[in-house]
Amino acid sequence: MKKSRIFAIILLISLALNLFLGGIFVGKFSGNKFQRHMQPRLHWMIQSLPEASQIKIKPLMQKYEIKTEAQMLNIKQARTEVHKQLTAPDFNKVLLSQSLATLRQEMGKTQQYMHTQLIEIASQLNTTERQLLSKSTHRKHRRQK
Repeated sequence: MKKSRIFAIILLISLALNLFLGGIFVGKFSGNKFQRHMQPRLHWMIQSLPEASQIKIKPLMQKYEIKTEAQMLNIKQARTEVHKQLTAPDFNKVLLSQSLATLRQEMGKTQQYMHTQLIEIASQLNTTERQLLSKSTHRKHRRQK
């Protein structure tokens, strides 16, 4: 193999490694925190409201965050159980079915709680603020920072 070909391969590997490590560095230390799993957050909707409205509903959002984190832990545990059943050496159809049912139930609870929280928040807003909140649900890019 020619020296120039070996050099080109080493250069390519070095470039790929640098891009990979650079991506990790930028992702870890940038201002945006990337979510590893879907979390039902209302923040992207609330950001469409004027600052005064956001301050008004801040206590509701804080209460919501605490309960949401607990529920997300339940979902994570249910997902772990599904993964465990899928990768078990002795496949058990019944246990997998039960695990999936539990996951579905936990996700349903989370969605129901998010809807309840949205109702609580909307009840604290006036008509104009609710209209702004509604418009935010129709945007193509909901999660902007």
